[in-house]
Amino acid sequence: MRMIEAAVPLFAASGRGKPPPTAQDGPSPFTPTVLATPVLIVEDELLIAWTIYEMLEDLGFTDLRLARDSAQALAMADELRPGLIVCDVNLGDGPDGIATAAALRAKGELPVLFVTGYAGEELRARLAGEVPGALLLRKPIEPAPLARHLAKLLRGPALN
Repeated sequence: MRMIEAAVPLFAASGRGKPPPTAQDGPSPFTPTVLATPVLIVEDELLIAWTIYEMLEDLGFTDLRLARDSAQALAMADELRPGLIVCDVNLGDGPDGIATAAALRAKGELPVLFVTGYAGEELRARLAGEVPGALLLRKPIEPAPLARHLAKLLRGPALN
């Protein structure tokens, strides 16, 4: 049950973490302020959670946390105060990612990127109704589309 919690410190200590991109890696579409934004990744599958974690780290994000289910995400959000949520739609038992993101949004407006293997019209309609403005990215997740979706989602005065 606590695999992700236990794995995060091990993952960070494993040396697999990478420094933020340098100028030779090309310009980042994100400002330093955006890159320091706390990001909460809500994903029940450990390998997918790590993949998303690494991709965000490669983009330069520096404050990343993992939650494996709705209850853990809601508890962590009170302490973390995330500025971005990356959330799987299907979280196994308990509330799904849409209900989780809606509950997190009830505490204050924040950008949400959903990841899912299924993105039919019914799901899109539910997302629009329950978490307006959220974006949806289909699995398997690739770095370039992830970066484009995040840039669009986080576009603010500093990114225009």
